[in-house]
Amino acid sequence: MVETFMPSEVLRPYISSYKIISSIDGVTNRLLPDTAAAMGIRISGDVNYIENGDIVRLPRAVVSGLRKSVRLVQYSPGSAMLIVSFKQDGAAAFFREPVSEIFEQSVGLENVMDVNAVKFIEEAIAASQTMPERIRAIDKFMVSKLRPGSPDRLVERAIESIQRTKGMIRIAELAKDLYISEDAFSKRFQKITGSTAKQFASIIRMKSVIETVQVSDSFTDTALEAGFYDQAHFNKEFKIFTGLSPAAFLRNARQW
Repeated sequence: MVETFMPSEVLRPYISSYKIISSIDGVTNRLLPDTAAAMGIRISGDVNYIENGDIVRLPRAVVSGLRKSVRLVQYSPGSAMLIVSFKQDGAAAFFREPVSEIFEQSVGLENVMDVNAVKFIEEAIAASQTMPERIRAIDKFMVSKLRPGSPDRLVERAIESIQRTKGMIRIAELAKDLYISEDAFSKRFQKITGSTAKQFASIIRMKSVIETVQVSDSFTDTALEAGFYDQAHFNKEFKIFTGLSPAAFLRNARQW
């Protein structure tokens, strides 16, 4: 079960939503790459990643950077987790370490926040008895961790361009359109989003494919339309992204 809540007004430029994910009987879900970081605090039970057949127990409070590869998430029976879903350029406003340092990683929240602050919010969530109490606690905590500053409008415009073109854009041309050198643009984009513009665009491109492809579609046509130079290249990238071949993925109903 997934319940979604909105953050307070001051946090909405940085956080897209809070989610409480709970499982009565236990479940393993396929977590696809996305273009925004996420933070999670375990409420009950165990929540693990499955990596190369091994079970990796997540810390009680965890932050996950952007990824280009699939993750399998295992929820034990009776488990629940509170997720803070950041906006694509939002996570950097809360953490002391650059979000680019956790690309393809999930680490304990104390790696990017003060350890005493992490203990405080863990205890506050544990002491809360209802969903609204937990949401109020996390929202108050995130407001307290918000660092002063304004959103980077140049990075915002870059994200809009990448999304509008469904990831099929040359980064050199994008930097030129924004009147900035490619090197300076790359560093600025990575600092704010946690990934390079090229990596970000590749995630957007594959997400677009997944959102539009149908069982009856020709995967060769889909690959060419999405800018892949041949079917083999598309299949390789698709399997990294989803963990499955295109045909197997479309037969698999459970995915996030």
